[in-house]
Amino acid sequence: MKEAAEFPPAAKFREEHTKVQVDAVEKIDGHDAYRVVGTRPNGSAIDRVYFDAQSGLLLRSYTTMQSVVGAFPEETNYDDYRDVSGVKIPYTVRVLSPEGNRTYKWSQVDANAPVEDSKFTRPLPPPPPRPAD
Repeated sequence: MKEAAEFPPAAKFREEHTKVQVDAVEKIDGHDAYRVVGTRPNGSAIDRVYFDAQSGLLLRSYTTMQSVVGAFPEETNYDDYRDVSGVKIPYTVRVLSPEGNRTYKWSQVDANAPVEDSKFTRPLPPPPPRPAD
């Protein structure tokens, strides 16, 4: 979950991998993209990130996630970038994995918006059921 919450995505890619290099140019949704590969420090896997050759924006990340039954691939695609307070934010994120494919779409993103403390309080548990009459 820590990796999924990283913003911007792939910001620490170089720090989290021992060997990092650009090894190819591939087409992703009609865009030329630089493929950057990195080896995890324990050598367990090679991760890839793809950056748009013109804009430099992240288009895709590919990794293998560890589970109790072994490693499985996960691909995340970033699209529909829009400017939010001077920062490009992907408004569409598609995740493809054996656990199921998911698409997240945002209609509005606010930067540095105030959030009320009440949003972080734990909801009260439901009342116990009433005995039958």
